[in-house]
Amino acid sequence: MKNSNQREISTQREVSTPPQYTFDGPDEFADALSLLVADAVWATTSCRMDPPTANLLAGLRQWREHPRVSTAAALVVDTATFAGPELELLRRALIRAARAAWRQDPDRSRLVRVLRDRAESEHSEDRSLEAADLLTAAVELCEIQLVSDRAETLPLLADLLRELVAALAEAGCAPTLEHEVVERGAAAARQRIEILDELVEFDRDRFLRPLAGAHMAAAGIVARADGPRAGLEHSACGVRLYEQMSGTGDPANLGRLLGAWSKHIALLDSDGDTCGVREWKRHRTERLRCLTGMLDGSVSSHEFVRLIRLLGEHGLHAEAEGVAAQAVSVAEDTAVDGDEDRLWERAQAVLRQGECLYRAGRRDDALRAWNRYLAGLTRLRDTCAGNATAVAAGCRSIVALATNLGDTAIALDFGARAVDEWLRLSGHDRGSYLVTLVDELCAQADRLGRAGRSAEASSTVEAAVAHARELALSDTVRHQRNLSWALTCATRIHLSSWRTADAELRSEQAVELLERLAELDPDADAAELADALNNRAVVLNRRADYTGARVFAVRAVAMYETLAADAVDYHEPLANTLCTFTITLCGVRAFDEALVCAERALAMYARLAERGPAIQLRNVAFALNRVASVHEELSNSIEVHGIATKVLEICGSPSADSSWDDQRAFALHLLVQILTCNEKPAAALAYSTSLLQIRERAAAADPAAGAVNLAVALGCHAVCLWSAGRPREAIEYAYRSLALWRVLAEGDPATHRERLTRALDRCATVLWTLGRTAESVEMSTEAVEQAERLLAEQRDRYLDTAAICLTNHAGRLDRTEEAIAMALRGLAMYRELVDRDAERYLPGLASLLDRHAQSCVAADEWAEAAEYAQSVEIAYEELTKWDSVRYRPEWAAAVEYSAYVCYGLAEWKQASIRVDRALAIRRDAVDEANEWNAMRLARSEGWAARFRLFLDEPELAGRNLRSSADHYRVLIEEGHDDLVPELADVYHQYAKALCENGYRSEAPAVMNEAMRWTVQLAVADRVTYRSCLAGALRTQSWLLASAGRRHLAVGSGRAALEVLNEMIGEGDEVERARLADYHDALADSLASVGCVGEAIAHNDCALALWEDLARESGEPSADLAWSLWHRARWRAAVEPTDPEVLMISRRAVEIYDGLWKSLSRNNEFRAGALVDHAVHLSRAGDGIGAGEYARRAVRLTEGAAERPLRHLPDLALICYSAAVALMRYEPQDAVVLADRSVRLFAELVECEPDAFGGRLSEAREMVRCLLEQILGGDV
Repeated sequence: MKNSNQREISTQREVSTPPQYTFDGPDEFADALSLLVADAVWATTSCRMDPPTANLLAGLRQWREHPRVSTAAALVVDTATFAGPELELLRRALIRAARAAWRQDPDRSRLVRVLRDRAESEHSEDRSLEAADLLTAAVELCEIQLVSDRAETLPLLADLLRELVAALAEAGCAPTLEHEVVERGAAAARQRIEILDELVEFDRDRFLRPLAGAHMAAAGIVARADGPRAGLEHSACGVRLYEQMSGTGDPANLGRLLGAWSKHIALLDSDGDTCGVREWKRHRTERLRCLTGMLDGSVSSHEFVRLIRLLGEHGLHAEAEGVAAQAVSVAEDTAVDGDEDRLWERAQAVLRQGECLYRAGRRDDALRAWNRYLAGLTRLRDTCAGNATAVAAGCRSIVALATNLGDTAIALDFGARAVDEWLRLSGHDRGSYLVTLVDELCAQADRLGRAGRSAEASSTVEAAVAHARELALSDTVRHQRNLSWALTCATRIHLSSWRTADAELRSEQAVELLERLAELDPDADAAELADALNNRAVVLNRRADYTGARVFAVRAVAMYETLAADAVDYHEPLANTLCTFTITLCGVRAFDEALVCAERALAMYARLAERGPAIQLRNVAFALNRVASVHEELSNSIEVHGIATKVLEICGSPSADSSWDDQRAFALHLLVQILTCNEKPAAALAYSTSLLQIRERAAAADPAAGAVNLAVALGCHAVCLWSAGRPREAIEYAYRSLALWRVLAEGDPATHRERLTRALDRCATVLWTLGRTAESVEMSTEAVEQAERLLAEQRDRYLDTAAICLTNHAGRLDRTEEAIAMALRGLAMYRELVDRDAERYLPGLASLLDRHAQSCVAADEWAEAAEYAQSVEIAYEELTKWDSVRYRPEWAAAVEYSAYVCYGLAEWKQASIRVDRALAIRRDAVDEANEWNAMRLARSEGWAARFRLFLDEPELAGRNLRSSADHYRVLIEEGHDDLVPELADVYHQYAKALCENGYRSEAPAVMNEAMRWTVQLAVADRVTYRSCLAGALRTQSWLLASAGRRHLAVGSGRAALEVLNEMIGEGDEVERARLADYHDALADSLASVGCVGEAIAHNDCALALWEDLARESGEPSADLAWSLWHRARWRAAVEPTDPEVLMISRRAVEIYDGLWKSLSRNNEFRAGALVDHAVHLSRAGDGIGAGEYARRAVRLTEGAAERPLRHLPDLALICYSAAVALMRYEPQDAVVLADRSVRLFAELVECEPDAFGGRLSEAREMVRCLLEQILGGDV
């Protein structure tokens, strides 16, 4: 039982709070102090809940003056060491308790030294408060000694107080202790000043400088204790003392005086005393002029240099220039021909004067000084033997200065002069100076490249290579490395200037040479060979020869890994090589390996950035872009967006530092790519605009280096504009891109001809969109010609580009045998590629098949289109098995297009099944991957809703609409406010589809929801969204008119036109076609409510615009025909006998007849124009003509039985109008048509009474009148 209890007690002690001790008196406390401290330290470091320090600290406070307690505390302080911020209070309490014992120590001098050393140790461990407590104790001991030995003790006490002030000024403490610390520091500072004041009386020379320093040190802490003014008094006093010491003009004291001035001015500035700041700056300038004016010939050149450096460090460049001028004057007085040292000294003085002049803002004077410097060196060279290289070395010195000053122009100028000088020297002695000439040429080429003069850089480095070859020929063993270095420099510079062919040649030569050297000594040139191998991989990457690049990249990585294992200096080049290898691996589609490689490079750069962020942060951005590019290949849109955004944050604003532009531009390009792929054209266009600005700026600065990237950015911007529905702007950028690729391909066909081919194809696509068919085909023909050249040069490499161009060109031609053969040839090429590498080329084949399907649809060859569409489905289904995250969305899109083709074949049930399948695939994609797929699902549901209206599935359509809206709302609530315009557009397009498919009475309600969201957008940002608002109002006007709510339609039409005019008034670019359409739409609404005169006025505006557009395009449009058709109708309503009505109506019919092929699916407009023309002919007395045109109109709308809800209104109206046209000349036929219109309108009224009730009444009245006319009596 006893043993059990002992175990229980032991366990309880481990988990319970240590006991709090109580003591009967100080003796007992002193005896237990060491054990108490040990127990407290153990409990604290063991993380116990309540270490027993409370009673301990209370006892130390209560009995710290007791001799035994103080002695015990002194012993602990002297023998025990325990660190940790949680024990700070205990350490300080022990020091305070020990002070009583220390005061009784007979050997106080020794104890002061011990305490001072201990304080220094505590200060070095960042325990400044403990150091201050120890120094306070030492000060206390010194003060006791003052009685017996004042003269010796005062200097020591002053030093101790200096250290005490410094410790307290640096002490970090809790807010509750701050006041105490500041008060102690201020008191110590004042005491030190009092002591030094006394000492100065006895030995001014020795103690005046410490006194000045004491005042300056006191300024900051006294300001914290007693306010800024008290601190300023001390700093002013310190400055005056330093000024006294500097009165002799001795440069030795000037540095301290400059520091004191700076501190005093900073204190004034922090106090808000702008007048004081201005006055003291003026005083400093005057004083410096006075001091520098006291300098004379006795000042050594070393002292001049030091003084100039001190003035420059404090930003006093004008004063530094004055001293430099004096230094030059002194040097010139002592310089004589033949005295090498004096001539060198004078030259160096002039060099420094130039730097001072430059820093003082006198660049032209600086240039003159540096030219005098070179003239002096020329004199030295000519008069003193052994100084042949003096001028060349002087040029190098100026280049180094200019580079440090950031003046590229001066660095280039004197760099060129250095090259000329080394050329001159090498002409006299090639053996001695040719090596230096090669180095100087390489350095100058590098400077030219960084200055944006890439073309000159390439020419300069080629001269270096030529001279290096000469060297190598003269001494093969000694100078091979000079040649290898020149070749490596040439490779790098040619890559920057896009002289790819030259870069390829030089990189190949560098690798070959360094491999020969490595055979002789593998270790000597390992780093150089690794660099050359990496450069070779970079060149081959640019050539798209990724298989060849992989061989060199693998070797480069392996070599750098070996080097980096022994030296940290090789971590950066290893990371760079890993980035190169990432590009190579992406090229051979080894994406998983590429991602590992890129992330490894990023980790290395991140570690380097921790040691030197200013240097390595740009490399971190570079590696992040590599990681993002791999994710882009893997279609990981969310990762790309996040990483690219992070890169932009690292790079900062575009105006901040143009040296970040390359990484900023690459990140922007990635964002443009993923946003375009994810159907976010507005956001993509915004990033593309920023990207283009960067590339244009870079190309303006360095045309040779920037042309390629600018051409890419222009093409990218053209695609973004085209995707955003702005093809007219897109073609301008596409043409600019094409022009650049033409120039580039002419200079380097092997590198740029493929890009030229793709640019031609892109221009052809945009031109086709604009309806400029002839120009598109011409451009496309040239693209095919270029593709054929590519095939002739290297068929395997360019087969995919050629296949795409041939297929696109075939789609732009009429469906002739030649065009079909060309399309099939392109398809066969891609099938050949798939046979070689299905994983790589099957996506391209699927895309090509999709284009074939679209071409067949455009040619009304729906059956053939269905075959291609099904092949696309199968291809993407197979791809989804390989990479579901990447290809599942594409598979869904293919199924959606297949549904559309089924609709074209009138296989509506199959179309509906495919819609369901596509949505199911989309839902699987959302479950599997990221929110981009959720956005795609929302869009797809919206599309399905509209499409199902065309399939006569209104219930399913409504369900899809609600689902789409729900998805959008969830995404918007999660923070995707940018999707609000899309949600508004879903309702907008659905409302239009309702009206188009005969659900006219339901459309306005849905459009109201679209208007609600659009108005919210316009209220938040009217400038951005007023165009959307105008479009929504325009649609609302049409829908209201279609639903028979004509007066409301007029209001919406007026509002739409007002918004459009507002945009025009504020400088927005509004297409004339849009403005004309809005005028015509409002005119139609006005005419429907009887405001025919106002309708004609708006039609006047519209017609003028349509006529202008027709003249510019060379052919009339359907819009012009519509405007003419209705103009004739409205003018006839105002004046039935107007002779111009028939002429206007005839022209409208002629335009529609001319556009018959392109309008084959919109015959309601053509039929309307025909029947109106019949009415006009009837009024003009041409019964035969009226009958002909009326019957043509009826025949065009006879197919209405296929889609009753959609086409019945058109047929009913045509029958009614035809009856009107025939009632005077063929009343029997008119009765038949009128009766038919009655039956059709009656059927329509059952569904939509508001829209067609009035029309039914008019038709019945006309039948009654016709029967009266025929029967001659009541009906």
